[in-house]
Amino acid sequence: ARDWLEGILVGMAEGVLVTDQRGRIAVANQALERLLALHENPVDKKPAEVFRYPSLLEAMEQAVSERNPVAVEIRTLEVNFRVLEVVVTPLLQSSGAGVVAVFHDITERKRIEETRRDFVANVSHELRTPLTAIRGAVETLLDGALNDAQYAQKFTQTIDRHVKRLEKLVVDLLDLASLETGEHPLERKKIKLKDLASSSLAMVSEAAAKQGVSIEINAPEDLEITGDERKLEQALVNLLENAVKFSRSGGVVTVNISRRHDDVELMVKDTGIGIPPEHLPRIFERFYRGDKSRSRTRGGAGLGLAIAKGIIEAHGGSIIVESELGKGTLISFTIP
Repeated sequence: ARDWLEGILVGMAEGVLVTDQRGRIAVANQALERLLALHENPVDKKPAEVFRYPSLLEAMEQAVSERNPVAVEIRTLEVNFRVLEVVVTPLLQSSGAGVVAVFHDITERKRIEETRRDFVANVSHELRTPLTAIRGAVETLLDGALNDAQYAQKFTQTIDRHVKRLEKLVVDLLDLASLETGEHPLERKKIKLKDLASSSLAMVSEAAAKQGVSIEINAPEDLEITGDERKLEQALVNLLENAVKFSRSGGVVTVNISRRHDDVELMVKDTGIGIPPEHLPRIFERFYRGDKSRSRTRGGAGLGLAIAKGIIEAHGGSIIVESELGKGTLISFTIP
């Protein structure tokens, strides 16, 4: 029976800790040692000698004194911390201080909850600005500006601009949702990469001219891949739009396409303002904008790079970024 019990404890994903009547640890399974990063055998030691989580120690004392289960949440102390939900239950004895504590790893659940909360907050923020502008323009028109041709045109243009911004936000959100759920499979066909680069350039040429930025393409005529042309064009356009947006007048954006063994590599390099190093690990997150003041003046909701990353990964590829503040940014991705 003891071997059977030990087999169960070893096979459990949850951490299990049992204390005896003396309040010392009688059982600690391997999952617990892993979750709490214990480097030595905790058996026959007091819990306070093994880990420093005041709320957990208090919960164990409370479970004993009240003779009822107590739940507590702790965050582990190591660099790659985990969030653990611990249920402490007193052993059914007439006397003594024994408890059973079961540790559930809820790190991923917490991360998803935080991501969802941030997502709702970000969407609300992005919607508020254009809706406020549209509402202000409509109220001004209804208050009499509608009868003045000059003002009517000005405020109608304001409404049109912000409606387009809302429309782009909704389309981007739907694209992200589609990529994350895999709802719409890729429509694969043979694509000439130089043609893909040329069509993508055409879609940003007006913005580049307005910004005073030139775009150069270096690509072999015959290099082809199999992929979803519309989605790959969307990814490349998003990268080009970012490169142009954060370039100075007179800057150059270069698209280099080449073969790398069995993969194809596409690089978008600009001579723009660059990205601070502390922001690099997060730039592919939804709604993330490193310098919010500069990003806001240049428009965008911070979804373009997240969409590009989703499209590249859907094709089995990977995407990386290198940047030096004040000197420019290089984003490259490979596709099998």
